Amino acid sequence: MSEKKKLLFAIDGFEVYDNTIYTTKDKADYDAPSGFQERGVTRLPSDGVGDMFTCRFASVSPGSSAGLWDTGFYESSRCYASENDPTVVKSRLKSAVDNVMKPYAAMLGGADVLSQAAENKYWRDKLFKVYTGQVFNTQKIEDRVELYFALMTGHLTPEGQEGDHKYSKSTYVVIDINKGMKRKDEKAAMEFEAIESFMKLLTVDKTRVRAVLDYIGLTTSDSVSKPTMMSMFKDLIEQDESKLKLYNSLIRESETEEGRAKLEIYRVLKQKYPQGGVTKSLNGVYFYQGEEIGGDLKTAASNIATQKHFEEIKKELILSEDED
Repeated sequence: MSEKKKLLFAIDGFEVYDNTIYTTKDKADYDAPSGFQERGVTRLPSDGVGDMFTCRFASVSPGSSAGLWDTGFYESSRCYASENDPTVVKSRLKSAVDNVMKPYAAMLGGADVLSQAAENKYWRDKLFKVYTGQVFNTQKIEDRVELYFALMTGHLTPEGQEGDHKYSKSTYVVIDINKGMKRKDEKAAMEFEAIESFMKLLTVDKTRVRAVLDYIGLTTSDSVSKPTMMSMFKDLIEQDESKLKLYNSLIRESETEEGRAKLEIYRVLKQKYPQGGVTKSLNGVYFYQGEEIGGDLKTAASNIATQKHFEEIKKELILSEDED
């Protein structure tokens, strides 16, 4: 069992742990020129090019000409001004002091070096840099400090918060490599599960696997060869993780009577819309022979398969599928 890592600090919900590797990548910018958007970046990628920045210098109060270096190492740091809960401030301050300031000050020769006073020459001269592909190893104090201030100043966007306006000037995203690897492992396991069931069902129950594929948007026919179906399926699960998850979920669900009925009914409803008894109202609600069945065909199929008052419609639709 792996040892639980120590939480060093958290900024805007992004947790940074000891002895952990973080890296950066370019942030997508959908207002950028189309060529940049195709690469999913904000600028022309270039090795070694990055953003230089300093610790933020902030006024002690709105409108004041006096200022302090906003390190987060002191209760008066401006980064805590918008936090109304003193307990949260105390917790954040303790994490910053214990896990960033103290080890950094020890490395530099004393806490006085990191004073927040406006005349502090260290902060005036200290430059940080972020760039794509940068690696932060939080076991190294220098890396830990650089990551801390990059997040504090908004020069790095935490993964998952790319759309947050507070990071609008940031051109890089920071990623926890361990979490990224875990996601890759999880996807590989899902792909293995999907391929295993697909290969088995393609031989013993092709109708079932076709019904699942049809439900997730991949329509096939009896004339499609096994190699072609395999190729189509492989492309689908590699390109769209949501459909990979849905496929595995539907395969498990189709082991039940209701799950299988839902897939069969969905296929029939598609065939019967709009000329075979299935109609749609102006507000988008579906009806079968005048009876409301759901807001979309998948919901309708689930309703008919699971709700008792649709029992007669269920029998009728499944019988029509058998006759086909």
